[in-house]
Amino acid sequence: MSFLRYGFLLLVCFSFTVNAAHAQTPELTVAFANQLITSDADQADCLAGQPAGTLAFTFSLTVLADQPNTRIGDTQVYFDYNQLGFGNAIVATSAISVQKGALLSEPSVDAFFGTPVLNDNTNARVSIFTEYFVPAVPTFAPVVSNSTPDELLTVCIVIADQTQTSNLVFNDLTRDQMYQSTNAPEDIYDVVLGSGLDQLLPVELVAFEALADGQAVVLNWHTAAETNNAGFEVEHRQVDDTASHVWTSLHWTEGEGTTTAPRSYSHRVHHLEAGRHVFRLKQVDYDGTFAYSPEVEVTIEMAESYLLSAAYPNPFNPATSFTLAVSQQQAVTIEVFDVLGRKVEVLYRGGMQANASRVFAWEAGDHPSGLYFIRVVGEQFVETRQVTLLK
Repeated sequence: MSFLRYGFLLLVCFSFTVNAAHAQTPELTVAFANQLITSDADQADCLAGQPAGTLAFTFSLTVLADQPNTRIGDTQVYFDYNQLGFGNAIVATSAISVQKGALLSEPSVDAFFGTPVLNDNTNARVSIFTEYFVPAVPTFAPVVSNSTPDELLTVCIVIADQTQTSNLVFNDLTRDQMYQSTNAPEDIYDVVLGSGLDQLLPVELVAFEALADGQAVVLNWHTAAETNNAGFEVEHRQVDDTASHVWTSLHWTEGEGTTTAPRSYSHRVHHLEAGRHVFRLKQVDYDGTFAYSPEVEVTIEMAESYLLSAAYPNPFNPATSFTLAVSQQQAVTIEVFDVLGRKVEVLYRGGMQANASRVFAWEAGDHPSGLYFIRVVGEQFVETRQVTLLK
């Protein structure tokens, strides 16, 4: 697993006291799958109201039965956490949220399971439980698969200090959890976890920065340790007037695999257009799993008062496009004229933000073939591009 994610899979087998009539003791296997996420991940409830770039840690509680048609009832998870890494009283400060997994979200089950309840037992301990409101036998309790793990709960915790290594200690899974199997249709067994399980959550991306250098950006990042780290994919998007959120891959940097020693990385991105640029790292493990770093943003200043690209394609049919950027916020008018000087179309009339490139297109399907002129007028400049429409 990586410096961004310390995923761990705990296989905890529970033993149940059964009647002598049953030859096999029913078992449930419980697994905790973990992943570090960034602010653009699908954890809106957890990260709502948090500053951009906030990191959070999630784990999913999954269950797997050894017999078909197994049903479960009340559930509770107890765990301790390191106050340095997660802060104090994560429930009281709304730094934690819980969502039902697929097992509890089916319409036939949902009415019988209350919303997951969170309690701060101490400043460094939390309990999460769902109550099952049924008669003695949970006839309508959710059925656990005996071939594929089913997700019970997804827990998301905002990280208070990402430079800390934070202990997560899963102490107990008790709260009178009910279990029923087709092999034991009249028996409900309590589940008790025999001992606590200690795991580390290292949040070890200690720095990630972007520095402008003329028309280039230098990216630097540092790790405190890495585990099974195949490498980093540098991803980029430019923020323009269209507020584009399309990410493109720029570069691949090999990781160090597994190491406890600090490592430093750097990559230079050349020939960037003026405007705001956002970068992130996609860290990839050897098994293909991945996670994203926080985003960093940098602005490339324009050396000139404006930049207007050539139209492309040219000649064209039926559309051509070009890019415009201005160094200062101002009103801009873009018009198209034919060879006789007649205005045939207004492409744009309005304001443009400083240092923000914008793409303009002319769809000329209704116009005849010929020579045309695209005229761009700003507050302190006038520029023209010649284009040819061939049909």
